[in-house]
Amino acid sequence: MQAACVVAWLVMAAPAQAQTRPAPRSQPELTGLLAAFRSVVQNGDVDGYLRLVAPASDSFLALSFARGLFGPGGATRVAVVLRDRVPRVFRDGTSGASLAVDVLIERGPLASIYTCKLDVVPPDVDDGSVASGQAWRILAAEQLTGVEGLERLALDPSIQYRARNLVVRAEDVEFRLVDGYVFVARSGDRISAAVLLGDGEMIFRPSLPGERSQVRIFSGSDTLRARFDAIYLRLSSADADQLLGMDRLTLEPVDRKLLDRSTHVFADEAEKSFVVDLGDLSTDRWWVRPQPGDLVAEVRTRKYGTLTYARSWKDHEDVTLFDRQRRRHIAVYASPEKLAQRGRFYDERDGREYEVRHYDVDAAFAPDRQWIQGRTRLSVTALADNLTRLTLRLADGLEVESVWTAQHGRVLGLRVRHLNSLLVALPKPVVRGADLDVVVTYKGRLAPQATERDTRSVAGTPAIEFDDYPPMPIEAAYLYSNRSYWYAQAADEGYATARIRISVPVEYTCVASGELVGGGPLTSGVVGQTGPSAAQRVYTFEAARPIKYLAFVASRFVHLDQDVAPVVRSVGAPAPAPTPPPPAPALRLSAEVASRFRSDGQASIGQAAAMGRFYTEIAGGSPYPSFTLALIEDDLPGGHSPAYFAVLSRAGRTGRAGLNWSADPAAFADYPEYFLAHELAHQWWGQAVGTKNYHEQWISEGFAQYFAALYAERSRGAEAYGAIIRQFRKFAVERSTSGPVYLGARLGHIQNDSRIFRALVYNKGALVLHMLRRLLGDDVFFRGLRRVYGSFQFRHAGTDDVRQAFEVEAGRPLDRFFERWIYGDALPTLNVTTSIEPSGAGSAVTIRAEQGPLLFDVPVTVALELADGTTRSVVLVVGDQVSQRRVTIEQPVRRAWVLEGELPATLLNPKSFGAPAR
Repeated sequence: MQAACVVAWLVMAAPAQAQTRPAPRSQPELTGLLAAFRSVVQNGDVDGYLRLVAPASDSFLALSFARGLFGPGGATRVAVVLRDRVPRVFRDGTSGASLAVDVLIERGPLASIYTCKLDVVPPDVDDGSVASGQAWRILAAEQLTGVEGLERLALDPSIQYRARNLVVRAEDVEFRLVDGYVFVARSGDRISAAVLLGDGEMIFRPSLPGERSQVRIFSGSDTLRARFDAIYLRLSSADADQLLGMDRLTLEPVDRKLLDRSTHVFADEAEKSFVVDLGDLSTDRWWVRPQPGDLVAEVRTRKYGTLTYARSWKDHEDVTLFDRQRRRHIAVYASPEKLAQRGRFYDERDGREYEVRHYDVDAAFAPDRQWIQGRTRLSVTALADNLTRLTLRLADGLEVESVWTAQHGRVLGLRVRHLNSLLVALPKPVVRGADLDVVVTYKGRLAPQATERDTRSVAGTPAIEFDDYPPMPIEAAYLYSNRSYWYAQAADEGYATARIRISVPVEYTCVASGELVGGGPLTSGVVGQTGPSAAQRVYTFEAARPIKYLAFVASRFVHLDQDVAPVVRSVGAPAPAPTPPPPAPALRLSAEVASRFRSDGQASIGQAAAMGRFYTEIAGGSPYPSFTLALIEDDLPGGHSPAYFAVLSRAGRTGRAGLNWSADPAAFADYPEYFLAHELAHQWWGQAVGTKNYHEQWISEGFAQYFAALYAERSRGAEAYGAIIRQFRKFAVERSTSGPVYLGARLGHIQNDSRIFRALVYNKGALVLHMLRRLLGDDVFFRGLRRVYGSFQFRHAGTDDVRQAFEVEAGRPLDRFFERWIYGDALPTLNVTTSIEPSGAGSAVTIRAEQGPLLFDVPVTVALELADGTTRSVVLVVGDQVSQRRVTIEQPVRRAWVLEGELPATLLNPKSFGAPAR
């Protein structure tokens, strides 16, 4: 679910690690200078530093640099590591070098790390400096970047507190220590961490009903109660005295057994949050400071193992409860205080400090080793008033070789392990609106990601059964997309244009985000090739229209001819606001397929062309000018659809045509083109129209699911459409108690059952659109769809935006409809009756529905069997406690029945209706 449930950039992670690019080869002529520099910094010796300065240097600037870097009284320890050396010729014609050095300055339990630029020159032999052992002098020095406020934590072994009836309170949680002990760690003279030992109870009850339902799934009750015997607390020094109730604790002599036990708890739990590992600068552990109001509690419960409660004020959803043992988020939500600040709805990009306008990626990929060597250039614009750092995404398995900015040269990068993050410290604050070019060079082994497993259960019982046939070799395909973090990228999925240049072995073909503008075999000059004669093929793709993330897939594909789906402009489509780029003139289609799927691929291009024509007709345009279908072999069917292309996997072994996965919500046995229709629809929903946060995934998956159903209605008729709607309804009703659609990717997370997610986000989300169509009528509904697409092309939409777009076209409020079906998990209870009376030569049919106690807006479709054997349907819009509609039919009506398969509700009198005519 992308970054949605990450509480804080260091809370759920193992230690962050400094960029560990190897130092340049031994520089013996610089050894003396760097050793002397380290010594004067450690001693705080400003005069000593001035003696290292070349005679031609600016003495005022040298003094300012020394006073800014050196602290009063010196330092406990200083480490200086040379990172880069670049030859330079200075203004006076002197030849020298610019050095980039990382400097760690420790002052007792506190530390700071800086990157400095030192311009150095060789000495004038006449001044005698060579004889004295100093081979080089400092011409100029500049502090580029810095991270301050690091602290080294350890329990104070000399202090033990006794606690009785201690209650530590945070948002929606209490930790009650009936009888126990408290040990503390200090930062200076303030407490910044604590270990609580003894008999206690954790009580957690979320303020939001939807979150209480998730707690109920986890624990059996809306309120989680768990006995604990130890807690590790990491908190802000500003909050410690009040939270811990220090005035109510009593000092007592230290018990060595209790101290040993608390030390073990501290050692195990403190590593999990706010830790920075400085690599070759220090072998010690260092922590960053929590902000006031932030709290992490590692609670060792007897029943559930370790539960992590976190309050992180900077996050859009600042309260989290996390099950570490099973790696499941039990609750993630915004506190009332946070809701009052930001409102009910939010965009994950709200408050971001920068945006990336363009990516320029050069990468070499070696499939045999799954090895990537690359360089990403990010064109960044500052959105904050004073931007001092960038948090980028990059896979943990990729080693960062360097981070540069075009404006400032080399800068400091810190890796945040197990969060696929890179923290880039900027040398100077960047003002709002200013541009910055950041270049990250990296390499390493990185496993490809799988296509989405839309057909496989992860709940323990396989959703697919295979016949027992010997396997045939599968043609390998390597997909790197939004879950791989294979290139340096923004922490959020903002829209940007891109250029991608990818080198692969000559026998491979590559498909990537963008239009192919160049590709061919090369035999030399390719970054990352394994030998001087290794033949490579270089592909270049241009994404001139904005995309959310970059992706590529490499395999031994067979290329198939193109088809074209011209755009059909829909009449009455609203003018987009703000104005996006104009729709592409045509959707050009092609396919790259595994050799066994050549005939399937040719048929799929034709299907995709028909689908593309239909989707552009509905939406009013196509988002991207081209679409490539990549058919790959895999054990299981599935799909993934980045911008400009989609990957569909099909079983690549004999005998696997007889798959049995009818119990899965994504299984449409009578609709084999479902995967293609769904994945192609993602070019409109999920790609061109993004979602504001993980709660809004139904705008991607539910809309794509419904577009696939609409295509079935167009290509196969009303009966096929009805069967699909009934399947949507079946799974949505069965899984409705698992939570509301608005929980997004967290649906089924606690149960470890992805079918719940598909039943509700995919199927119930699509069913919501079907009901909305019934409520509003086709004309209004499809105008509303076009308004949503036109208004949010290359932007991020939320449920509230969708509601408002349909309200404009409908001319009436729809807030209750969306409140019940997206934000709630209840189902309506209806009592529907019909009466048929003669009316002239025909019949008058009265449909009456009663509902309660919770009122819904729901369409009830009643089928009427006429005297001539035909069937007609009538829709009753139910919105009040009692709703009624009377219709006159020109010929006698034999019988009437509710199309219950389209109705996500409990009927009180289902037996009063006859079965549908066949």
